[in-house]
Amino acid sequence: MTGTATANSGTATNARSRSTRSLRPSEWGYANFVEAITDPGHEEHDELLEWVGGAFAPDQFDVEDINKRLAAR
Repeated sequence: MTGTATANSGTATNARSRSTRSLRPSEWGYANFVEAITDPGHEEHDELLEWVGGAFAPDQFDVEDINKRLAAR
């Protein structure tokens, strides 16, 4: 995530870059993201929710649906 440009690049992405700058890449990952985004009490919850676009449901990924959508392109 650090330094990744998105359509919503700006404050949230830059804040993510600054807040994880002192961490080695192996210290921050998807599991940390899911933990923070699913816990409203987590200190980074609001920042990551804004970064991801306002909503994220890690349990609603449907690989078959994604593959069909990609094949239709």
